[in-house]
Amino acid sequence: MARTGVHDLDDGALVEQVAQSKDELFRLRFQLATGQLTNHARIGQARREIARLETELRAREIAAAEALEAQALEGEADRGSPVAGRRDRTEGQGNQEDA
Repeated sequence: MARTGVHDLDDGALVEQVAQSKDELFRLRFQLATGQLTNHARIGQARREIARLETELRAREIAAAEALEAQALEGEADRGSPVAGRRDRTEGQGNQEDA
């Protein structure tokens, strides 16, 4: 799969492609173990393809988490901080031994 194609896939297709690539790598390793593998370079190519796909998935996870965090901070700024206006538990209580 071309690098530019990875960015064009939706999340479901990307996960499916990772599963297919991992299955292919498993078959290649099996062929290597049984002596049937003719193109040994294909193992490295499969590993790099999996790495590219998983990197794209992770980048999307990070982007989604950052968007969610930004949305939460934006909502918090609109309402005001939930901690604003509260005082510390020890603040203003005085000395408890005097009571």
